[in-house]
Amino acid sequence: MARTYFRLSTALIIIAAIAVAAAFCLPYAAVAEGEESPLPYGDYMVNNNTPLSLYSTDVTSPKEIIQAPSTYFVSYSAYDATLHSLGYFKVKYGGDDYLVKATDLQSRCTRYDSDRYGALSDIEGAKSAYAITAADLFTGGNESNITVYSATYSDGRVSGMTQEAQKINFDNIKGVQGIFTLNSSTYYRVSFTVIIFGNPINGEGYIAASDVTNNSYKALSISNIPVNDKVLSHIAAKDEELNNSPIITTPDGSGNDKDGDPQPTSNNLERIVLSIIIGVLCVAVVILIFRPSRKKRA
Repeated sequence: MARTYFRLSTALIIIAAIAVAAAFCLPYAAVAEGEESPLPYGDYMVNNNTPLSLYSTDVTSPKEIIQAPSTYFVSYSAYDATLHSLGYFKVKYGGDDYLVKATDLQSRCTRYDSDRYGALSDIEGAKSAYAITAADLFTGGNESNITVYSATYSDGRVSGMTQEAQKINFDNIKGVQGIFTLNSSTYYRVSFTVIIFGNPINGEGYIAASDVTNNSYKALSISNIPVNDKVLSHIAAKDEELNNSPIITTPDGSGNDKDGDPQPTSNNLERIVLSIIIGVLCVAVVILIFRPSRKKRA
């Protein structure tokens, strides 16, 4: 009876050890499953002098809509394998959904390091998108007969602007999605509502900067939009602070780098393999303990 209790107690201890080893592995396995995206999630700043083209979310035929200027951000938070196979990521800019070419996001943007610099939302005066309103464009507020343009495309890229017969008034404009510069000419993407035969009709199109009455906006192009100075100054100040801070030594003797992140002490793969080996050894011990003993010879 005592031997049976001993075996049972030993088995429980070993099972507990296996459970601990499994729990040790699970977090890393979960991370691996969540890392199917080829790029980490986060906010991506458009690099200097490299505007980022944003496309419509029509996956069958994405079309270039607006351009995100340098030093502003697109947010990437969900991976779609089908979209990626077509060469796109889905992002948000100014609260709206767009597609961006995977090659552009990788080559024309830099991921904002929130661990190092803190959340963008915590930076006073920081902007994620360059916002424009109709009131910004038309200082008088009573403009009428504004020409609307539609884009023409070649392989999804804007190749020209075609003047539409329809004209709109200032009061028709419901929002400005963003800016687009083509061959040194600037356009603003607008959404509008017009009344036709008593029925409201929603539409989208472009208006030319040459028709804008606010001179400061009329002179804008994608290359001379004011930089996101609050974010840039915050990053510069934080870099200076962290680069001048001393290396911190933790109680176990390992060092932290200058941004306060602990230096990794082991490779995740090695830890997983070690845990698996421990689990296998535990199972082997259980088998040995409960292996039927040979009968003693008379």
